[in-house]
Amino acid sequence: MSYRDLRDWTTQVEELGELKTIRKADWDVEIGVITEIVMNRHGPALLFDEIVGYPAGYRIVANALGGPKRLAYTLGLPTDRDIKELLKLWQCLERLRQRLDLLSQLRNLGLTQQAQLLAVA
Repeated sequence: MSYRDLRDWTTQVEELGELKTIRKADWDVEIGVITEIVMNRHGPALLFDEIVGYPAGYRIVANALGGPKRLAYTLGLPTDRDIKELLKLWQCLERLRQRLDLLSQLRNLGLTQQAQLLAVA
């Protein structure tokens, strides 16, 4: 899965069953408390809409990365893994990115032979 912007992300996270929309919450009394309770219970991402005292269209997303499924989706990783597996996958991807960056830098310096040796190793 991929997303273009925050609206697209919220739509797709909702399809995963990982988003709860809350309407008509008070910004100064309810949003912080609700967010803290949901985060402490490892609950879904929250989309506060129709916030009391604000014009239509002003919304808040909270607890966006608070669960392994949402974190994985946001990072482009499989959403069916636990947090330990996600960490291992992310570490492998990061090592691969570093290696690819080094290869690119060597090629940019005209060191294609060294880049080919590193690519094989």
